[in-house]
Amino acid sequence: MRRQIQGLIKPLLNLLPKNDYPVLDTRLFVLIWMHFILDARVATMRGLFFLLNHLNFKVDISTFSKACKHRSTEPFQVILRELQKRLKHHQGEFKHLFPLDSTIITLTSKLFWHYKQVKLTLGLDINEGNIGDESIIFGKTNDHKIGHLVIGTIPENAVGIMDRGFASWKLMDEMCKRNTLFIVRIRNNMKLQPDNPDIRVIQFFNEEENTEYRLATNVTSMTDEEICSAYRLRWRIELLWKALKMHLKLDRIITKNENGVRLQIYAVLIGYLILRLLEIGHNKTYELIDKLRYLQIEIGRHCSFMELVGVEPLVG
Repeated sequence: MRRQIQGLIKPLLNLLPKNDYPVLDTRLFVLIWMHFILDARVATMRGLFFLLNHLNFKVDISTFSKACKHRSTEPFQVILRELQKRLKHHQGEFKHLFPLDSTIITLTSKLFWHYKQVKLTLGLDINEGNIGDESIIFGKTNDHKIGHLVIGTIPENAVGIMDRGFASWKLMDEMCKRNTLFIVRIRNNMKLQPDNPDIRVIQFFNEEENTEYRLATNVTSMTDEEICSAYRLRWRIELLWKALKMHLKLDRIITKNENGVRLQIYAVLIGYLILRLLEIGHNKTYELIDKLRYLQIEIGRHCSFMELVGVEPLVG
């Protein structure tokens, strides 16, 4: 498994500059973040550096903290886009259902008093397990107000599936103009006959939940029953949030500045895509959590993620 991990990670590290900083270069900086995201033994920045310093990785916690405040997110974005391309090539072309949703990450530090939260909006290709481009917004905002940011993240020929937070006739009109396919659950106080002739509204009743659903869509190639079945798969994006928060530490923010929060979010998304691409032997049926447990065992066996991938850090 170590060979598979190295074969996946080392080409990604080659995309990053080496020895660009005298104490903490970009490669080591990214690797330390990945170690925190993927290693179950650490939950705080102090815990992370207690472990690394104990293993003779001579990087000071203050140096890392300053880097989180001032370093660009570009290296993380480069790796993220490369992983997205690999997964797309690995699984096939986009022509699938694409649930879109947002999640709230609470910022508990007093230094975030003017924000208190950050909203991450993301799409998930159900067939590939791939994710679309992300939107990171600090502070409180409604989903439909940032809808223009997520329209472009829906892949061509994919159907964006959204909950009531994105229910806005203006947003749906814009998606029609862009020829973007969508299924949006609308609120019960919204009209059932849209002004736009390209949009139709479908109603169905869920007996288990005792709830009526109203769905607006511009998809003409699917029947009403298929539209309803497609909307039920929107729940997959909720499972993604659960995995990112419970297992990849999306809700355990360890930095106290806006740039550091962005870096951690990118590190979490990179960790997710690494697990999606990781193969354990010849078994293709392993779930994400199973892959993470195998990877954590390997990290513990080699003491750190850096040593696991075979990259030598700066040692004093």
